[in-house]
Amino acid sequence: MKYQRSRIYSLIVGSEDEAVEINNLEIRFKVVKTASNRDKTNSAYVEIYNLSEEKRKSLEKQYVGVQLKVGYVDTDLVSLFSGQVVNINTKRIQPILSRRQGADIITKLEITELFEEMNSPVKSKVVPAGKKIKDVILELIKDMPDVTRTEIKGENVERGLPDGYPISGTPRRVLDSLSRDYNIEWQIDQGVLYVTDKDKSFTEDINTVPKYGEMSGLVEKPEYINEDAKRIRATQKATEKGKEPPKPKNPRPNALKFKILLNPSIIAGSIINLEFGDLTGYYKVDEVTHEGAYRDDEWYSTLICSERIE
Repeated sequence: MKYQRSRIYSLIVGSEDEAVEINNLEIRFKVVKTASNRDKTNSAYVEIYNLSEEKRKSLEKQYVGVQLKVGYVDTDLVSLFSGQVVNINTKRIQPILSRRQGADIITKLEITELFEEMNSPVKSKVVPAGKKIKDVILELIKDMPDVTRTEIKGENVERGLPDGYPISGTPRRVLDSLSRDYNIEWQIDQGVLYVTDKDKSFTEDINTVPKYGEMSGLVEKPEYINEDAKRIRATQKATEKGKEPPKPKNPRPNALKFKILLNPSIIAGSIINLEFGDLTGYYKVDEVTHEGAYRDDEWYSTLICSERIE
C-alpha cells in the first residue's frame, strides 16, 4: 500500500537544549496502552539500530525523556508515546543495553509514562469533608505539571466524602486505591489523565468515533476471545486433578481482537465502530498495541475490545 511504504517517524530523546532527534535510522517499537493503568501500566519498547556512540551516551541518564511520533509522508506526524526510560525490575535506570547482531548495534529502550512523577511520594494532605472523589483527583495532580489535562467522567467520581479523604503515598498508589474503592478506571496517555466508571468509556458522542472495516483500515478478520470458556476449561482441569479451581483477581471479559493499519490517535478506554458483517457495532477499546518497524512490513495497531456496546 502507498501509505505503508511512506511511513515516517521522529524519536526525540532528552528535553529542551539537550534534546536529540532520531528520524532516519531503522527502529522497531511496541507500545501497549490499556484503559486501566491499575491493571497494566502504559509502556513502550523501542529498538534503535546503529545509533552513534555520542547519542547512546546521551541516553545514559536517569529517567531520560523520550517521545515517539509516527505517521505517513502525506500526513502529519502524530505523537504515539512519551515517557521516561526505566528499568522496570529495579525501578532505576540501567545502562542502555546495546548488543551486536551481525553488523548492527541495537540499542533497546524500555519506556514508561510519567514514571518518576507517578512513583514519587506526594506531600501528604487531606481533602476536607463534603468534597467529591473528583476533588481528590484534582488535588492529587496539582503538583504534577506533566499532567497537562484531565478527562474525568462518570457517576462514581461525583460521590461525596462525608469524612474527607487523606492523600498520602505516591500518585499511582492513590489512584489505584481510588479505583479499587470507588469502582473507577484511570489511565495516563501522553500527559492526559483519563478517569471514568469501571467498564464505561471516555467517549461521549459515538457519532464521531473512528470506523474500521475491510475498506477502512482493517487488516485481519476479527478474532473472538471467549474468556468465559477459558475459565471453564481451567476449572475443569483443576477439578480433574483434585485441585481448587483458580480464582482470578481481575477476570477479563469476553472480547474481540483485530488488527488495523497503525493509528497513533487511538485512546484506550474510548469507543470505536467496527464494520464487519454480524460483528458490526460499537466497542470499547480495552487495550491497544502499536507495533512498527521503519524498514519492515510491521506498522499496525492491534485492538482488544469489550463486547458490543448497544
